[in-house]
Amino acid sequence: MRHELVSNQISLANFFIFNPDYGQKEGKEAEKIFYYYPPDEKIEKQIRTAGFCAGMIKFTQTFKSSKPCEFVHTEKVRMIINELGDNFWMVIGINVPLSLDKVYENDLLSDQIYMSVLKKIYNYYQLFNGKIGDSLKLMGQDKLKEKMKLFFDDYIETKLNVRDYDIMNTFNGLQFMSLDRNMYLKIQSLLNLLEEKLPLVQRVVVMHSDQVIWSGLEQEDISAIYQYLKELISKNATSVPQSQLASKFLVDENAKNLMSSLTNPSTSNNSENSIDQFDQEYFEFKRVYLDKPDPEQFYLIPYNLSKMTFFVFIPTSQSFKLSLLKEIDEILAPNLVLFIKEISEQQLKRSSIFTEEKEIKYIYFNRLNLAQKSTLNKTKDLPKHLMALIAQLSKDLESCVPSGEIFVKSGKDYWIACKKSDLREVYVVVCQKNANLTMIDEEVKQLCSTDFSNIFFME
Repeated sequence: MRHELVSNQISLANFFIFNPDYGQKEGKEAEKIFYYYPPDEKIEKQIRTAGFCAGMIKFTQTFKSSKPCEFVHTEKVRMIINELGDNFWMVIGINVPLSLDKVYENDLLSDQIYMSVLKKIYNYYQLFNGKIGDSLKLMGQDKLKEKMKLFFDDYIETKLNVRDYDIMNTFNGLQFMSLDRNMYLKIQSLLNLLEEKLPLVQRVVVMHSDQVIWSGLEQEDISAIYQYLKELISKNATSVPQSQLASKFLVDENAKNLMSSLTNPSTSNNSENSIDQFDQEYFEFKRVYLDKPDPEQFYLIPYNLSKMTFFVFIPTSQSFKLSLLKEIDEILAPNLVLFIKEISEQQLKRSSIFTEEKEIKYIYFNRLNLAQKSTLNKTKDLPKHLMALIAQLSKDLESCVPSGEIFVKSGKDYWIACKKSDLREVYVVVCQKNANLTMIDEEVKQLCSTDFSNIFFME
């Protein structure tokens, strides 16, 4: 029997980054801590907490394990430890929720989910700042701590909500847009034209709203940057096609005003104020670090027209004039107007076919291309313990090579069916009274034959 919970008791206990190579002398122990939240926690407790984690890591390393200590469970706090490289460690502590009758509900927290969250946080940091070890060599300990404080204070305040994480966070998958072959080939042809005419353009990601149409990035890179690209679109994009060049690039208002002044017909004819006279250093393009195939920093130039966005990546080692923005627009704009209309028509036809909301909830994930699909509705979430259980089953499914399936009954009415074929996985949740294993198996087979008819799942 589950205990009734007080709401919002899954909360952040602490979050910190430390390096045990530092602060080894007595009285200097605080030097090993590069960032700590909450900042008002007494320094003695910060040192004890970081020292405890360092001790657990060193202790487990004596067993010659391939992995150091990653998870520490206590009655009140769950600690997740992730190695960042160069002996830097990132730790997140989660307060275990407490029921009304004072029982700590440890099974509501999933190690796999919060380890994925921790890795995602560092990937996001690394996207804009590069590897911590490289930054330490470049700027020194004090400057690095200042940089970390600026970044992580904002991240924790605006992006980190430990109550909302679930199985979807373990996948870090992408929502791909389904297009017919002709439309896909047209977009691919336009990309080839863009890269042929503008050799500086080395990589491109194409999205429609928050769905990926094409990615020229490696898997690790698109997985790391996908959330940021969605944020850019949601904050800046408009569904109404824009005519002015400045309004087509997803940048902040100051940048838009600057670009507008350089492209305004009344001023652009002035040689001292022409877009052809300024290089990329005059304009603050966002810089991102991509790891694959080799670590390199790029300018990120987001070009948007209605619901379509082309994210153009140009190496920061290259110099170019701001007139490149006009060239991008001249190549993309005429084609995108037609593409947007065709895609809207395809969406309308598809929505008229798939109108019913399914009673059976499922999550599909393809580890090969990171494609992710789910019928789970965030406003009608499954119970928290079921989401944690699915995360654990995802870990168990890794041992099924190349294929396999797991069926679990949770409580009176819930069944969870997990099915794997090579790198494709589907997790099905059925809530049905008096159901048995045979009935659930038939439900899953029917779902796979209707929703995944073009995907091969081994029987």
